[in-house]
Amino acid sequence: MFLVGLDHEYLCRMLKRSTGFSLKRYIINEKMEAAKVLLENTGPSVALISERVGYANYSNFTRSFR
Repeated sequence: MFLVGLDHEYLCRMLKRSTGFSLKRYIINEKMEAAKVLLENTGPSVALISERVGYANYSNFTRSFR
């Protein structure tokens, strides 16, 4: 979790307006982009990469990645 000094609802509205994505979808997209880079450029297992991008549950990661 991070603090940006903005009201949660305001932040969500501004993010949706500027990216077209909800906060949740934006975070998932960013995690998936990071996972793609790691999968293309490094040697760790998919399970380790899923942990590195913030998924405690491997099956949730694979479901989101598809």
